[in-house]
Amino acid sequence: MKKIIFTIVFAFAIPALSQYPATVLISDIDDTLKISNVNDGYSGIPSAVYTDRRFTGMQEIYRELEKNNLFFHFYYVSAAPLLLMQKHHEKFLTQHDFPMGQLILRLSGPTVSFKVSKITEIIKRHNADTVILVGDNAQEDSEIFHQVQMQFPQVKFHHFVHVVTDPQRSTVRPSQTGYAYAAELAYHLAMANFLPMPIAESLMKFINDKLPLETNSPEKSFPDWLDCRGHQFTHSGTPLLATVSQNVVQYCH
Repeated sequence: MKKIIFTIVFAFAIPALSQYPATVLISDIDDTLKISNVNDGYSGIPSAVYTDRRFTGMQEIYRELEKNNLFFHFYYVSAAPLLLMQKHHEKFLTQHDFPMGQLILRLSGPTVSFKVSKITEIIKRHNADTVILVGDNAQEDSEIFHQVQMQFPQVKFHHFVHVVTDPQRSTVRPSQTGYAYAAELAYHLAMANFLPMPIAESLMKFINDKLPLETNSPEKSFPDWLDCRGHQFTHSGTPLLATVSQNVVQYCH
């Protein structure tokens, strides 16, 4: 009961926490961490409530971010309905051992205004000077992230958008970094100095090695419905990066 009340309270207001700058990672859940296929209408509802379906490597990346950045604050902000999805999202985050962080779900209102409001409150609460936003292009995360950034010109933002639907239909802005699977995200986080490159390379290898084993697994990098056509990963300076690039070509083109 305490956990339920705690989440509901934070869905309404997030009080000031610190006078000192902080780094905050704010992550979506559905189609960012969890394989949900939210754009599939009513047939996507069963996927949203399952807690065993996750994108390969995301938990491992978040745990490495936690280990390698002492003053990270994690938040999970989802427009999923609070009353319907709270227990499912809580179970998902706990079951897969994601870093501890506040889960904030939508009680009412449109997705864009809800997420912009809650992300804005978090940034103000921590007096954040660096913000990592991780979402997907299945709905409006790209626009949400842009609207938030416009309110904080003094903050250093990093936007990472999971490309799960045709970018021609749901645009990732030029200032944002799109990725089709988690191996790319690990590399981009290392290039932004949030992970040591050897750690990122270990994560990329781990994720790539799992690709052939995913056929009958609930954990996948590229579920059958994912549509990342047109997406490119253009970094190929090492054999590992070349493999990541080849995987993107194979699954997205």
